[in-house]
Amino acid sequence: MKKNIRIILSLILCMAILVSGVTITPSTSQARSKAKTAYSKILKKKKYAKETMFAVHDLNSDGTPELLIYTDYNFFGMVIYTYKNGKVKKLNTPEYPVYGSLYSSKSRKSFMFYRGGPADDAGMPFTMIEYKFKSGKIVEKNSFYGYSSGSAEGYYMNGEEISKSKFQSIKKKFNKEVMFLENTAANRKSKGVN
Repeated sequence: MKKNIRIILSLILCMAILVSGVTITPSTSQARSKAKTAYSKILKKKKYAKETMFAVHDLNSDGTPELLIYTDYNFFGMVIYTYKNGKVKKLNTPEYPVYGSLYSSKSRKSFMFYRGGPADDAGMPFTMIEYKFKSGKIVEKNSFYGYSSGSAEGYYMNGEEISKSKFQSIKKKFNKEVMFLENTAANRKSKGVN
């Protein structure tokens, strides 16, 4: 009797799922794996064979990593690819200042370019630009500027002065640095894109 009740309940559950129109999508790990397979084909292209750095990093915290590629050891000309709906898409890429670092924030679902220095009489300046994905494009979300020189310091967000504590609370959320590697077979293998 209990076995028949389980069977009937299972059938009812299956029918409810079918009738409700619930779509079952591949898991995040499947999408991640498919993205990495697609990215490996891009990294093996002849145009990326020499003096190319790459990173595989989830910039927007959706569970599927993006592929970032740059040449000439600076961020000018960086290319960012994302994987969506079974396809690789090349994104419009902002022009970053020449040198700096990229960080992502899981809680803000965005990423940030950071550049500090060089120091001058006004102190150690820094620039931070926060980006997010919107409608399949990369758009600027916020820009930050600041300086620190002894006891003098200033923090600005989108041109408006903000407190040091507000600035630090935002900056603290960008805690995952995007690590770039030289495009070699060993490095591709270490990132699962061989």
